[in-house]
Amino acid sequence: MKRRAGFTLIEVMIVVAVTVILLGAVFAVNFRITDLWRTERVRQALQQNFRFAADVMTTNLRQATSVSLPAQNTMGDVLTFDYIATPSPSETRHRVTYSRVVNGDYCHVQRREIQVVDAGGGVWTETGTPTITAVTEEISSLAALHFIQRGSRVVTILVAQYGSGGAAQTVSYVLQTSVRTLYEGT
Repeated sequence: MKRRAGFTLIEVMIVVAVTVILLGAVFAVNFRITDLWRTERVRQALQQNFRFAADVMTTNLRQATSVSLPAQNTMGDVLTFDYIATPSPSETRHRVTYSRVVNGDYCHVQRREIQVVDAGGGVWTETGTPTITAVTEEISSLAALHFIQRGSRVVTILVAQYGSGGAAQTVSYVLQTSVRTLYEGT
């Protein structure tokens, strides 16, 4: 009796089973790598967004003449400070406020600027129409924005949370800025 050339049914089933196991492993690794890549892109985008916001806030804070919120050695969700736009005998003072704004499912850091005038007795009142701009892109995961004032320094903390593989991840950005306070107590 002559043996036929080819594979037996058992040999074919073993090859198919091994191939399915290997393909399953390759796809699982591929999905995990893709998920990690997406997570890293989200994290990098958030950090880039936070770096841009921190640069804008730092530039403004370095011009500050007085910081009124938050109070010394406290943490607040709003940062308010004044700066002199045109140093002269009739100085033009501006008040800038940074805060976290929620619009539905999205949040962003907002900058509000308005001119202030001396109402007498060291009291400055707002006048005119405020200019309001978004400092960050709208982020669905901006969890917190905090400011801490210690002496002539302001610490800014930006925090975002996002999901990755069913687990919550947190990205934070902390910045410390020195403020030249020209007029203490105003």
